[in-house]
Amino acid sequence: MSRRPRRSAYVPQEIEPKWQRVWAERGIMKADDSSPKPKFYDLVMYPYPSGDLTVGHLRNYVMGDVLARMKRMQGFEVLHPFGWDAFGLPAENAAMKRGNLHPRTWTLENIAKGKRELTMAGILYDWDREVTSCEPDYYRWTQWLFLLMLERGLAYRAMAPVNWCPVDKTVLANEQVINGRCWRHPDVEVEKRDLEQWFLKITDYADRLLDDLALLDKWPKRCASCRPTGSGGAWARRSISRSTACPVSRCASTPRGRTRCSARRSWSSRRSIRWWSV
Repeated sequence: MSRRPRRSAYVPQEIEPKWQRVWAERGIMKADDSSPKPKFYDLVMYPYPSGDLTVGHLRNYVMGDVLARMKRMQGFEVLHPFGWDAFGLPAENAAMKRGNLHPRTWTLENIAKGKRELTMAGILYDWDREVTSCEPDYYRWTQWLFLLMLERGLAYRAMAPVNWCPVDKTVLANEQVINGRCWRHPDVEVEKRDLEQWFLKITDYADRLLDDLALLDKWPKRCASCRPTGSGGAWARRSISRSTACPVSRCASTPRGRTRCSARRSWSSRRSIRWWSV
């Protein structure tokens, strides 16, 4: 009886396309809303599509893929979505460097390319829940949320000092200022300017945020133990004001002077938030 020769080398181009096609046909990673299984939400960082994906991206996404596959084998209904943090300065700067190419054209081309590369790598997502933060079907909800905060008195305008990059013509977070210079342009000194900008009154919820840490019984103790101690609510409000109150303009101003409202933390869809929330 003759034996088939053993494969002497692993050739991914010969093996992986077959199984990737099988996974796609079977919908391996499509989450079922009506499933009776215990649910597991596996959310990875969404990339900026202002350039090519790198080995660093794949390192992150392979780990998320391994976790999603393992939880499926353990009997969980896994929601493993993907999306693109595609709104704002990185996309605009990248497009300008390429001969004033329109940011939308550059961004959508990169998204299509990145999606092909992730598929080639064999990483499985529920692509039915893909989000792209520069598309109206996503940022309309960010705008809705901002208007709701404005109606409730939680959004207000005020003058405040900011770090200003004269090249990008936008404000910078403190972490983006390195030795007094812009992190994107090491030869450019950052200016201090007073600008009128939008703020969100996170401090109105300081006591509630701290008190409700007791409800997070599944959080690691080292995280929950970060709860401030000392002078109680007043100290906590000052602490939260320094560490988390952020002017909206820091993520909404663009080099061309337009104002946009865009969330930096992305969820897969309103349905996913409702279904998978704990």
